[in-house]
Amino acid sequence: MLINEKVYANKKIAEALSIPTGSPLIHVCRLRYANDEPMCIESAYLIYEKCPDVLKHDFSKISLRHFLQSEYNIFWKRAHQRIYAIKANSRFADYLNIRDGDPLIYIERISYTQNNEPGEYLQSYYRGDRFYLTAELEA
Repeated sequence: MLINEKVYANKKIAEALSIPTGSPLIHVCRLRYANDEPMCIESAYLIYEKCPDVLKHDFSKISLRHFLQSEYNIFWKRAHQRIYAIKANSRFADYLNIRDGDPLIYIERISYTQNNEPGEYLQSYYRGDRFYLTAELEA
């Protein structure tokens, strides 16, 4: 886990989560692996008042999703996401063991609870050389 801290919502995140700018959030940033290889940097912003004990745990050892379900009865029912192709900056490149400027797949997601309330703003940065997206289309 890279970060687990209390922060305050900027305008973009506040709008995404339908909360006032400056509202307290929890920022959990993790380096995700696949087969012992760094694959993704994932930053989750959660509404502090809905799950304050998130700050007390190391989510490199336990599942954030399962913790939210078991401790707070928060289940992600649906999500809206946007997907972009971007270049890695030097910080992301170091964490992901790639070169500065290498391609990344950037996903920005708003996750909604079982009550259809926005509860998570997620930013994911996937290695472009190891990750791909598929879609099945039907007429």
